[in-house]
Amino acid sequence: EQSGEATDMPEVEKFADVFNVSEVPELPPIFKEWFEVAPEDFKLAVTLTLLPFLGTVGSKLRAQYFNGEVHSPSFICCVEAPQANGKSFVRKLDNSILGELKKHDAEEREKERAWKEARKAERDARVKMTKQELAEMMKEKPEGVIRYVAATISVTELLKKMVNARGLHVIAVSEEIDTVHKAMKRGFSDFSDLLRKAFDNAEHGQDYASESSWSGIVKLFFNTVYCGTPKAVRRFFPDVEDGMISRVIFVTFPDQAYKPVPVWGKFSKQQEESLNYHLNRLNMISLVDEEVQEEHLMKMDFMVKEMQRWCVAQQKFAAQTKDLTRDTFCRRSAVIGFRAAMLAYFLWEEKNTPVVRARVKKFGVWVANCCLRQFLLRFNLQENKLSTFYCKEVYDSLPDEFDAKKLISALHAHGKDNKYNDVAYRWKLAGLLEVKGSHKSRIYVKINQEVKQDGK
Repeated sequence: EQSGEATDMPEVEKFADVFNVSEVPELPPIFKEWFEVAPEDFKLAVTLTLLPFLGTVGSKLRAQYFNGEVHSPSFICCVEAPQANGKSFVRKLDNSILGELKKHDAEEREKERAWKEARKAERDARVKMTKQELAEMMKEKPEGVIRYVAATISVTELLKKMVNARGLHVIAVSEEIDTVHKAMKRGFSDFSDLLRKAFDNAEHGQDYASESSWSGIVKLFFNTVYCGTPKAVRRFFPDVEDGMISRVIFVTFPDQAYKPVPVWGKFSKQQEESLNYHLNRLNMISLVDEEVQEEHLMKMDFMVKEMQRWCVAQQKFAAQTKDLTRDTFCRRSAVIGFRAAMLAYFLWEEKNTPVVRARVKKFGVWVANCCLRQFLLRFNLQENKLSTFYCKEVYDSLPDEFDAKKLISALHAHGKDNKYNDVAYRWKLAGLLEVKGSHKSRIYVKINQEVKQDGK
């Protein structure tokens, strides 16, 4: 029997509601500071996009989840928005959160460059080297920890970097997901397989007969942040049944068309001190003076029980509403929420008090809700097709203005038994509907967007 399991159906429905994510819970350090300086439309997106960045810095965080499985802060994040809509905020997070990491990487790359130049000069001087001399020279090659890699890196080179990282997360960031897709097009299925395994920290390897090619097996620790337009994202994630999709944090924010350029706030001195303090704490559990640290295992049974309770509520609600999509995606959304809670618990200094535990639980559930909400808005497993437009055929059949009775009638005409207010709420959330009037005289007005034709 699950601790705290919801059994009363109205209570289940309330706990299973993933569409009210605008009520952001109290945020842990770093998340809190960035949330406060972000423009209103970007606050939620920034909070979620921080996860892979902080998961990379705090790479050695660990906590046991269901069945005693030990999880790390591994995340695949995809920021989706039309072109010129402000996706470049990712660059701000990149430069700020990964500043020390990239500085360390630059030093290691410089050592490698200097070694290559010295060896080239040595080879030129000797004219010809024996195999033994070449082997001795290669043994001296510096193999430092380099964790920030190009998003278009080959699988072979990525595996080599992971071996050298010695169990620390490697991260790739791209502001154009199409660039990654084109670079990986020939071997995209292999890359997709690698991303799926990386989410689970499974092993991946390759064996080549050639001595010049790398062969071996390595446990994957790989975080990614990709940005793209809606069409580019659909090209990268074309198959709803591909296991990679359920592992992705899809991040969106309101369309910025016809809006002023968003203005970001500046960190106060107090905020900067908090950021520096907590980023340093995360860095110190991963790499200290070139020494990769041991795993930092946290006891988070309270969070495991909370995510169990959340999953039970989602599955009961899915069974009641015959929602296969919710049932399918809630499990991995819970995993992502748990991993986010790992970061939150550490940033709140692992204070095992009722107040901190309550904060961590609310934050983890909120992240899980954000993830599941995106899956429900994007996919429809009952129809076995990619769907980013909830009940689109019903929406298209309605006039530009309609009331609840017309909506209910249209739902019945299309064989839908969905609750009309849930459908209207999702359309409103997706920016497709405006609500006017009071509860008894409520009128729904369609918002005319090009997005309608694209199914987004």
